[in-house]
Amino acid sequence: MLKNDMISAGSYHNHMYKISNYVAYDYMPISFGNFKLGAAIGIINGLPVNNGGYAPYIVPTASFDALGFGVNILYVPALPSVPELIAIQFKTRLF
Repeated sequence: MLKNDMISAGSYHNHMYKISNYVAYDYMPISFGNFKLGAAIGIINGLPVNNGGYAPYIVPTASFDALGFGVNILYVPALPSVPELIAIQFKTRLF
Protein backbone atom coordinates (compact mmCIF):
# COMPACT_ATOMS: atom_id res chain seq x y z
CA MET A 1 0.00 0.00 0.00
CA LEU A 2 1.30 3.46 -0.87
CA LYS A 3 1.80 6.32 1.60
CA ASN A 4 -1.31 8.22 0.44
CA ASP A 5 -3.58 5.17 0.20
CA MET A 6 -5.90 3.90 2.95
CA ILE A 7 -8.30 1.13 3.90
CA SER A 8 -11.75 2.21 5.08
CA ALA A 9 -14.62 0.19 6.53
CA GLY A 10 -17.83 0.94 8.34
CA SER A 11 -21.61 0.75 8.60
CA TYR A 12 -24.35 3.33 8.20
CA HIS A 13 -28.13 3.68 7.92
CA ASN A 14 -28.87 3.96 4.20
CA HIS A 15 -31.70 5.74 2.36
CA MET A 16 -33.94 2.66 2.83
CA TYR A 17 -33.53 2.81 6.65
CA LYS A 18 -31.42 -0.37 6.59
CA ILE A 19 -27.83 -0.97 7.60
CA SER A 20 -25.20 -0.94 4.86
CA ASN A 21 -21.68 -2.28 5.52
CA TYR A 22 -18.71 -1.41 3.36
CA VAL A 23 -14.99 -1.97 3.02
CA ALA A 24 -12.79 -0.13 0.52
CA TYR A 25 -9.29 0.56 -0.64
CA ASP A 26 -8.94 4.33 -0.96
CA TYR A 27 -6.54 4.97 -3.85
CA MET A 28 -5.30 8.58 -3.55
CA PRO A 29 -2.74 9.29 -6.31
CA ILE A 30 -3.04 13.11 -6.23
CA SER A 31 -1.68 14.90 -3.16
CA PHE A 32 -1.40 18.61 -2.24
CA GLY A 33 0.04 18.72 1.29
CA ASN A 34 -2.68 17.36 3.59
CA PHE A 35 -5.28 17.22 0.78
CA LYS A 36 -5.64 14.10 -1.38
CA LEU A 37 -7.80 13.19 -4.37
CA GLY A 38 -8.59 9.76 -5.73
CA ALA A 39 -11.22 7.04 -5.56
CA ALA A 40 -12.67 4.55 -3.10
CA ILE A 41 -12.85 1.05 -4.59
CA GLY A 42 -14.74 -1.50 -2.54
CA ILE A 43 -17.82 -3.56 -1.77
CA ILE A 44 -21.08 -2.59 -0.05
CA ASN A 45 -24.27 -4.39 0.98
CA GLY A 46 -27.78 -3.48 2.10
CA LEU A 47 -28.79 -1.60 -1.07
CA PRO A 48 -31.28 -2.57 -3.81
CA VAL A 49 -28.30 -3.36 -6.06
CA ASN A 50 -27.67 -7.14 -6.07
CA ASN A 51 -30.80 -7.73 -3.91
CA GLY A 52 -29.13 -6.27 -0.81
CA GLY A 53 -26.08 -8.53 -1.12
CA TYR A 54 -22.54 -7.29 -1.57
CA ALA A 55 -21.88 -5.29 -4.73
CA PRO A 56 -18.71 -3.58 -5.98
CA TYR A 57 -18.39 0.19 -6.12
CA ILE A 58 -15.94 2.89 -7.15
CA VAL A 59 -16.55 6.55 -6.28
CA PRO A 60 -14.46 9.74 -6.45
CA THR A 61 -13.01 10.75 -3.08
CA ALA A 62 -11.35 13.81 -1.53
CA SER A 63 -9.48 13.55 1.77
CA PHE A 64 -7.90 15.84 4.36
CA ASP A 65 -5.60 14.49 7.11
CA ALA A 66 -3.76 16.23 9.95
CA LEU A 67 -2.42 15.13 13.35
CA GLY A 68 -3.76 11.58 13.01
CA PHE A 69 -7.35 12.66 12.25
CA GLY A 70 -9.11 13.42 9.01
CA VAL A 71 -12.19 13.56 6.86
CA ASN A 72 -13.14 11.90 3.56
CA ILE A 73 -15.75 13.29 1.19
CA LEU A 74 -17.19 10.86 -1.35
CA TYR A 75 -19.53 11.54 -4.26
CA VAL A 76 -21.99 8.83 -5.31
CA PRO A 77 -23.81 9.59 -8.59
CA ALA A 78 -27.48 8.67 -8.90
CA LEU A 79 -28.20 5.12 -10.05
CA PRO A 80 -31.58 3.62 -10.92
CA SER A 81 -32.02 2.24 -7.38
CA VAL A 82 -29.67 4.52 -5.39
CA PRO A 83 -30.07 8.30 -4.98
CA GLU A 84 -27.21 10.73 -5.58
CA LEU A 85 -25.36 11.59 -2.40
CA ILE A 86 -22.31 13.18 -0.86
CA ALA A 87 -20.93 11.18 2.07
CA ILE A 88 -18.67 12.53 4.80
CA GLN A 89 -16.49 10.13 6.81
CA PHE A 90 -14.52 11.13 9.88
CA LYS A 91 -11.44 9.06 10.56
CA THR A 92 -8.51 8.47 12.85
CA ARG A 93 -5.20 6.70 12.28
CA LEU A 94 -4.96 3.30 13.98
CA PHE A 95 -1.31 2.49 13.19
